[in-house]
Order: sequence, then structure tokens, then C-alpha cells
Amino acid sequence: MNNRGSRWVRFVRGSLVCAAWLLVAACGSDDSKGEGGPSCTDGMVACGQVCVDLSKDPAYCGSCSTACGTANVCSRGECRASCQYGLTDCKGSCENLKTSRTSCGACGTVCAEGQVCSAGACALSCQQGLTDCSGMCVDLLTERAACGACGNVCGAGQVCSMGTCALTCQKGLEDCEGTCVNTRTSVESCGACGNACKPGDVCSAGTCALSCQDQLTDCGGMCANLSNDNEHCGKCGLRCKAGERCSGGECMVTCQQGLEDCDGICANLQTENLHCGDCDKACAAGEICAAGTCELTCRTDFEMCGGYCVDPNTSRFHCGGCDKACAAGQICVEGVCTITCQTGLTACDGVCVNTDSDNANCGGCGNACDPGTVCSNGACALSCQTGLEKCGDTCVNTKTDNAHCGGCGKACDPGNVCSNGACALSCAAGLQKCGASCVNLQTDNAHCGSCDNDCDPGNVCSKGTCEVSCVPGLEKCGSSCVNLQSDNTHCGACDNVCTSGTACVAGVCKIQCGNGSTLCTDTCVDLMHDPSNCGGCGNVCSKNHLESYCLDGECVGTCEWNELGEDWVDCNEDKGLDGCEANLKGDVMNCGECGTECAAPPAGMARAVAICSGWVCGIGCEAGWGDCDGDIYDGGSGGSGIGNGCETELLGPQHCGKCNETCQQLPGVAQGSCVDNKCVVSQCFQGMGDCNNDPYDGCEAMLSYDNLNCGSCGNSCYAQGPLYACMGGECLPHVP
Repeated sequence: MNNRGSRWVRFVRGSLVCAAWLLVAACGSDDSKGEGGPSCTDGMVACGQVCVDLSKDPAYCGSCSTACGTANVCSRGECRASCQYGLTDCKGSCENLKTSRTSCGACGTVCAEGQVCSAGACALSCQQGLTDCSGMCVDLLTERAACGACGNVCGAGQVCSMGTCALTCQKGLEDCEGTCVNTRTSVESCGACGNACKPGDVCSAGTCALSCQDQLTDCGGMCANLSNDNEHCGKCGLRCKAGERCSGGECMVTCQQGLEDCDGICANLQTENLHCGDCDKACAAGEICAAGTCELTCRTDFEMCGGYCVDPNTSRFHCGGCDKACAAGQICVEGVCTITCQTGLTACDGVCVNTDSDNANCGGCGNACDPGTVCSNGACALSCQTGLEKCGDTCVNTKTDNAHCGGCGKACDPGNVCSNGACALSCAAGLQKCGASCVNLQTDNAHCGSCDNDCDPGNVCSKGTCEVSCVPGLEKCGSSCVNLQSDNTHCGACDNVCTSGTACVAGVCKIQCGNGSTLCTDTCVDLMHDPSNCGGCGNVCSKNHLESYCLDGECVGTCEWNELGEDWVDCNEDKGLDGCEANLKGDVMNCGECGTECAAPPAGMARAVAICSGWVCGIGCEAGWGDCDGDIYDGGSGGSGIGNGCETELLGPQHCGKCNETCQQLPGVAQGSCVDNKCVVSQCFQGMGDCNNDPYDGCEAMLSYDNLNCGSCGNSCYAQGPLYACMGGECLPHVP
């Protein structure tokens, strides 16, 4: 049977059980419900003139004629000395404080209209893992009154185990007064039924602790193995469907290769501490599972840190020893935290530098070039400043140097001086004779401002003053020449300092992400697991009818199957782009299964269109038209198979939005009319109200007895207290 078929069987099965339960409840109330009795909401039964909950009302416990004694309580339809597991005594009524709208979190705490009680708190919707059943958030895997589906009540003597009514709990679960509980993870029954952990503690392997043991994750107080826990598969709250197993953090029908099915859990018997070598063998505290055997220590080159064997030479979180974590932007190399630089740069004393051009680290860290030389292609070389020329291993001014006058090696005769690159007997205008040379005191580095005033290496003479001079590619910042493209203290501009965890790359401070992380905009992300950047920056996993998450760089997840019976699947095999885009129950392009397109109606069938309803292709009418004579097909002898199609335009007053609807005979309606081809309720009969704003079911609420609409729409008696009921259009205290 395919997925759609199995889902339909479960849906029908749940509906039949629900119908059977409602029939039993109705029979139980026949002895007291007379003519003119109230019409009760789901889960309530009319006893005389009041609507009661037979499962917990001590005055009507199990039936209208059964009242519990003053020393007893009503628990799940039985008079008992005390409430069953998971229930609390609220003045004789056993309430589930996690799900009850009238006692949410504490006895008497009533949730407002439109809210549900989820995990003991009033909210607009149920928390993940719980289902809204008529305003109560329940766990369909364990709740006897809603086992597998809302309204599916387990019979007497049965328990709800993994969403199925059974005589006993499945292996690995304990029967705690009718509820199947995993005592290895439940904070309410940790190690044994009723053994509740203290607030703030979690239940790990059957023991209350402040944190979870190795290989386990804290999921709302429960320690779960995300690789094989069917209720927390891959992430907390992601529950596998019935018949599926959690294998390697992904829900599937069978376990992956190398994993073993241990009563519904896909376990690696070679490495998993709870299933080491055998499904039922768990390693003791302080031990680890290695090659299917519980060991006390790690291999010689590893260390035990927090229950895991780690390599202290490479682990960013235990670099050189346990809990010695490297800072952001660093990696662990041979047990030492080191900054990680981009391609082409080298980490030197915590700074990313280019050893091909950095004067302080030329060819390698700490290899500084001498004054007057620069780093070129990783080697220090002589670099002459502007106005000087390289002659051998010396930078000279060929305009004033007697040994190189006008060019290298051109020496002036004795008694002559070099003036403006020419040998002469005296100095030209603007030059000054210093020794045997004519020099420009405004620009000569050896005679700056005055004869023999020599500028320090790296400085030049400018207007008779020695100043710092930077070679091409460097910029003067204060008294230093720096590379604005790679200097962390002068990145892009002088004094622009890059913060910790960032480095200067091409003149911009950029975050340096560690191994396994990638920089997306201004954040380091894990492309293998980040649903907002899955497989690449900006690749957001779609949530369209999909509980999506990112696994190994691909968007995966479970498609939605909701209470409306909608069957959503991923037909175009692109969950990352549009999630589960096709509803097999009503998609004419994918009806019943992917790729099944509903055929168009035969030619000549007026205003008929192809439809998909309940996974089956059919023929319907265009919007605003209807088959009011029931003759969309010609069924006569020898007929063509084509009737008159959708022959009636749905216009008032005879066909107001629906075939043969005049809006004059709506239930409970004293005055109705057709406005813009829609029925409008102008006036209800006395004592009735249109509280759901659906004119086609008329005035559906009986304001005299409706606890949610008592006297007027929206006036809930539950808001006044659990013992209030609607009688004669007023919320009055109901005294047992």
C-alpha cells in the first residue's frame, strides 16, 4: 500500500473509533436527557439541563447517574481514591494541568476564548509535538483519550503506546497507570513511574541530572539522541511518522546500512554508549563504546573531554587540553590556537600578513628587511627613494654626486663639483657647496637644510626637513609606513583597527571563520546545517507545508499531513525551493500521486472543469456556476455521455451562492436575504445566534444552553470558572 493509502486507512480507522465512542457516550446519557435538553459541544454530554464532562466531573463520573463520594475523585470516568498518573485533584475533578483549558498549569486557571492549553501554559496554538484536540493540546502517542488521532479513545484496560491502543506498552516503555512512558527520558517518571526530577534537571538514561550524558541533547528537559530518537529525529521536536524509524538523524522506513533496529531505534552498535555491541547493552557511567566494547579510556593520542574522545592537537574546543577553546577566527594547530588567514596571507604573531611584500616579515615571519630595502616577492631588495638612482649597492643623487655625476660611474675631475648632473668649477644657482659637492639643501638627504645634516634611513629631505618617506604600495601613518591593504591596525585607512576575530583583507576588515564555517554577509554559518544558508549563502529551506531542516547541505524534512486530510508532497523534488508544493487530495496536476493530471471534461460540457477531490479526479463546475439539475452527464440509453453540464448561474434569489438556496429556510433564521449572491442572516429566532459567521448553517448556537455562547455570541461560561454552566442564557454556578 502506498503512503496515501496507508494514511487514508489510518484516517478512516480513527474516524470509526471516534464514531463508536460518541455512540457509547450518547447511550450513556439517554437516561437523563429529555425533550428540549441542551445541545452540547464536543467532549460534553447532556445530563438533565446541563452539559458535563463524564471523564472528570465528580457529580457525573462515567455516566449521568454516577456521583463520586466526598472522599473520592473522578479520574478518566472512574470514581477512585486518588487521581491517576499525570492528573491532579482539582476539587474532586482529576485534571491534566498540561492540557486542560479550565485548569491550565494550575487548578482553576482558565484559558481565554480562542486559546489552548499547551504544556501547562495558555497559548494561541499548541507547542511542537502536541496536537489541538477541541482546545486541548495532547500527545497523540500517549494520550488514551486521543490515541493516534483526536477522539480516538482506548478501551477499558488498554493503554496508548506510540499512537496505538494496546493491552500493554511497547518494549522500552513503562505502563504508568494507563500511560506508556519512557522512564529513561521522562522528567515526570525518571527511572520509575512517578519519580519526578527537580525543576531545572533533565532525565538522562533514567537518572535526574543537571545536564544530558554523552551523545544526548536536552530537548525541553528530555535527553534525546538526535541520531535515532523517533520523537526528536535530527532536531528536538521532529517526530517520525508511524512505521518510520529515526536513522542517522533522518526519518525513514528502515535503518541505514551499518545501523541496527533496536526496538524502533536505529543504533550504531560499534560506537553508541546506550547500545554498545548489543541492543540491550549500555555502557556504565565513565565508559565509552569503542568497536562495540565499553572502554574506560580513549586511544593513546586522544583525550577524554566531557565524555568524548578528542584530538587535543586539532580540536578547536579542546586545543592542547580539555576545555581550552580557541577564540573566534582561530584554529587549533598542533595543540596551539592560531589565527586562520585567507589564501595568500600568513599568520605572524596574531596578524595576517603577506610575506611576499611585508617588510617586517619578508619571506617568513620575523624576517625584517634592513633600512633602505623593501620586500619584493619574498626577498629584501634595495629600493631607492624618489630623486635617487641605484648605482651598484648604493642609492645616489646623480645631480650632485661627484662619483656618479649625470649617471652611474661618471666621476668629476679633481677640483670640480657635480652641479645639476654636470661637472663644473662652481655650484649653480640654488645649490650649496658642501665639501666637494654642490647640493640642494632643500632636497639632499645627506645635507638636509645644512651641510652634513644626514636624514635617517627611511626618511627623505623635503623643503630642508627630514621626513618619513614610504615606498610605493605603503602609506605613511604617523611615523610608520604601512600597507593599508593588509595591516590590521590601519585597514583601508590610517588608525582603522580591525576588531578581534577579523583580519584586514584588500583594505576591508573581514570576519575570519573557523573550519567548517563560511562567511555569509557578516556572519559565520555552517552550510551543512543552517536552514537559512543550506549548501550555500542565502539558500533558505522552504517551510511550505514542510517541517524542514538542513542536513549535509541539503534541505530535507517531513511533508505535512494535517487534520483537514490535506496530503502534501514534494512532487518537483525541490524541497529547498518550494517545500511540499502539491496536495494529492485536491491538486488537479497531481491527483492521488505525483504526475497524475486530471483530464479536461469532454468538449461540449458547458462550464465544466476538471477537479481533484479526495485523491480522485472528477468533473466540477466553474466558479459561480452549478449543476443544479444533476444532469452534468447524460445517462440515458444511447446517450453521448455528455449532459447539459453546469447549466445554472448561481445568482439570487433562487440560487444564492449554492443550487436551490433562497436563504429563506436557513436553520434557526427568522429573516435571511441574498446580497451579492451570498446569503445574509438579518435576524435569528429568539434564543438562537449565528456565532460562527457562516450563514449557510444558519443560526447554529442555542444561546440558552451553549457554554461558549451563553446569552450572546462569545460569552463563555468557562471564563468564569470550571463549575459554571449556561442555563437559561445565564452563566450560573453548577452545584453537584
